[in-house]
Amino acid sequence: MYKQLLNNHSRILLFGGTGVLGTTWWYLLKPDMAACGREDELLAMTMANDARTQLLFVGSHNCDLKDSPAVRTFVTDFEPVSLILNAAAYTKVVRAEEDPHRCLAVNSWAVGNLAHLTHC
Repeated sequence: MYKQLLNNHSRILLFGGTGVLGTTWWYLLKPDMAACGREDELLAMTMANDARTQLLFVGSHNCDLKDSPAVRTFVTDFEPVSLILNAAAYTKVVRAEEDPHRCLAVNSWAVGNLAHLTHC
C-alpha cells in the first residue's frame, strides 16, 4: 500500500520524521530505497524503482510545526513538494497533562498549519 502512495511523487516531506512513527516509516521503507543519507541536515531517501521520488524526514529540530510562518518558509524552501505527510505528535502523556497548551499546539494547531499550506 505505501509503495502506491510513494510512486509518482517527486518530493515528499514527512513531518515527525524523527519521532516514533517517522522512525518506523524509515525502517519500513529502507529496503525499497536506492539511497539513504542526509540532505540539508534531513534524513533523505530515494526510491529504488524511481530515482525522481525523494522522501525527506523532517524532525522538530528542522522545523517547528507550531510556527506557521516557519512551516510555510520551510516547505517553500524545499519546493517542489508533491506530498506532505504528518507523523508529528506530542506523546508525552504526563507532560501533556502539565502543559496542555503545548500539547494542543503540536497535536492540533500544527496540523492546521500543514493543512493550510495545501490550500494555498
